[in-house]
Amino acid sequence: MEQTTSNAPDERISPEQIRQTWLDGGRRRGHTAGQLGGAGRNILRNPRSYINFIIAIFIIQTLLCLLMTVAELDNRTAYREITEHYDYHMQLRSISQPQYAELHNLDAEIPLDWRPYLPYKSITYERLADGRYHAYITLRGNDLALERQQVCDGFLESVGAAGESLVISYTPLYNYLTYYAVNIRVETGWAVFLFSALSLFMLTTLYNARLNHERFQYGIYMACGAGFRQLFTTAVGEMLFIVLLTALPAVIVANVTAVVLYAGTGTEYSLRLLPLLLTWLLGVLIAFFAVWMPMRHLSRRPPVALLAAQDNSNLVTSPRRSLHIFGRRFPSHYEAFSLWRYRRYLAGLLCASVLFAALWLGLIRVADFRTVLATASAPEFTVEFHPTAPNATTLNENVEWLSSDLEAIDGVDHCEYKVSTSLMAKRTFLAVTAKAARHAGAYTVHFEDQSGVYGAATNYAEYVALNEDSLRRLTERTASMEGDPARLLSEENTVILSTSLHNAERFDFAPGDTVLLAVNTQSTITTVPYLTMNNLDLLRIILSDEEFILEEYTVAAVVHDEAAGDRIMIGVDHGTYEDLTGMEAYTTALDVYLADEMDFGTLRTVTDRVQLAANDYFSTTVVSHGVFFDNYLTAFRNVPGRIVVAAYLILTMMPLLCFFSQQIFYGKRQKEWYVLRALGASRASRLRLLLMSGCILTAVNLVVMLLPGLLADRLAFKLCNEWLPAGGFIPSVLMEYRLSPAVIPVLLLFAVISGFIPCLIEYVRAKRAFVQEDALERALQEERDCAKKGEV
Repeated sequence: MEQTTSNAPDERISPEQIRQTWLDGGRRRGHTAGQLGGAGRNILRNPRSYINFIIAIFIIQTLLCLLMTVAELDNRTAYREITEHYDYHMQLRSISQPQYAELHNLDAEIPLDWRPYLPYKSITYERLADGRYHAYITLRGNDLALERQQVCDGFLESVGAAGESLVISYTPLYNYLTYYAVNIRVETGWAVFLFSALSLFMLTTLYNARLNHERFQYGIYMACGAGFRQLFTTAVGEMLFIVLLTALPAVIVANVTAVVLYAGTGTEYSLRLLPLLLTWLLGVLIAFFAVWMPMRHLSRRPPVALLAAQDNSNLVTSPRRSLHIFGRRFPSHYEAFSLWRYRRYLAGLLCASVLFAALWLGLIRVADFRTVLATASAPEFTVEFHPTAPNATTLNENVEWLSSDLEAIDGVDHCEYKVSTSLMAKRTFLAVTAKAARHAGAYTVHFEDQSGVYGAATNYAEYVALNEDSLRRLTERTASMEGDPARLLSEENTVILSTSLHNAERFDFAPGDTVLLAVNTQSTITTVPYLTMNNLDLLRIILSDEEFILEEYTVAAVVHDEAAGDRIMIGVDHGTYEDLTGMEAYTTALDVYLADEMDFGTLRTVTDRVQLAANDYFSTTVVSHGVFFDNYLTAFRNVPGRIVVAAYLILTMMPLLCFFSQQIFYGKRQKEWYVLRALGASRASRLRLLLMSGCILTAVNLVVMLLPGLLADRLAFKLCNEWLPAGGFIPSVLMEYRLSPAVIPVLLLFAVISGFIPCLIEYVRAKRAFVQEDALERALQEERDCAKKGEV
């Protein structure tokens, strides 16, 4: 039989009085102002009952306001940094003398009274050493995209007709609104969404703990006729009052923090209304839904279930056990059994710990990815060749000569180019042994050849033509190459293979292995179905319906651990490339990489010298990718550092939640301590009970945080390193999976804070209570002694 006790209030109030009080309160709560006023008076009269909600909502609003304020300051910082280095939107690079004359005459002939209506404000010129000019165009600034189109279509057509084609580049000032500001707002939006969701979870958990503590009172209200509307309006009025009470202090603290953070950056600070309004609105929404969900669940329960519910003041589950609790290694056996009684409460608390720990480790991994991404090598320029009659030998020689010229420029680190075509485009495939493809199941199909050696086929690959120069560059940049790559150029039917797809090792190749390359001889697939198929669907059709020739090649070298997309490399010499693809082996693009240490002045000099070097060859276009400024702005904002700070702030919410929840929990167990004392439990055993509860909670907390946390860390690594790059959402950069040595100590620290510290606080309070009890007993004893002496 299950023993149940209630936690009815001490004051004896009749049901009619409760009903009348509730109805009077409902009439007074007919207006929002009345609801807030009544809730405010209740909170101000009894602040200790609401201190946990006051602190939690204050922290939530402070961090929300800080996030949005910092985003606004980031936007201003980005714009200031851009305008410090660029005061123009477009640049016409290396225009000839006739083009300069045409452009200058067109601009000079426009009347002064027409100039306010032009799509551009001004055009300035810079004469170069070779007699050419740079022209810098500043747009009007109302609608940059429209003005750019008007300038290009209407104003520059005649300039382009005056000589060579125009080389137009756009500065970060032109891309500020459409790229930099948008990225900052998107990042901030995701951060605000994530933190709002966590805040809602934390506040809902706290409110559930409060409702669990006051179930008996709500059962009386519902028995007297109160429904969801009455219960909810009272509860939400209290939360909204706390939101209003903490809004101004939270905004002040957030803005002061933002001023301190940006004190040394030179960013001009000014108070903006939008972050304040959004902070208040989000605080209201979080408080509203944090109350709505628990109260909705409570209102659907029958009142008798709340009035007769078993609560935390129950000792054990049967009278027989109640009579023998002190014969079973009290308090260890008793507290272990108590944890089972409170399993639903503890399960919710442990789920919260798992969530915060997993998010902490996941965000630390994301910060690591952003650091790797910011330091990853990326081309600043791409020189595109536009030959009228391409000749592979001539074009490759020009690319190599230009590459040597560019690498001789101070500030240029190296150049790269690649001659490649995919197996998907050539409708062919690579056959490998089943052992080599044992980890590549998602990228291969079953294949059987006559010899029975090869068991898998894939077209997730590309042919890459290599000569002495490109093979040397490949060897220099690849740190983990196994085998002898020089065999590729000295031996026939040899290849160099890579093993990674989407930054993960999928194939198990070794030097000396053999593979089959298929040369398609008769294609029956029409163009339209081919364009709509994925790789493996096309490969299945090729294997079942088409004719092909298989040629065996020996693996000369294998490239491991390299940043990779959706294709492995099949490196072949130029002759083999032309035989396999039917295409001449030449490239039309050369990527230029800059040195790590550089300033804006050096960048402008390098840019001009790259353009001048490219002009010495036949028709070329220099495309700037803006990587330098992107990396500069990312380093200035210190995005990885901010993610780390956010991760630790989220982890800090865990002990905050546990502390507040445990305070309510142990407050509810006070009657249990009185019962134990009445049954003869000593003070020392009751104190040991609290310490034992803290130790058990700490151990369980650490275990449940560590295992799911490590899983979340691994999933975050897979997400950043493989899955998101595979979907094309983020650039592909190679990360090394390494667990920080600080993970276990930090989780242990927060497990102690979350599980042991609340119990330790109760332990200290209990000792103080014992001291007060002793003082009271001594005082009573002295009174009794004095009374006896007086009688004598």
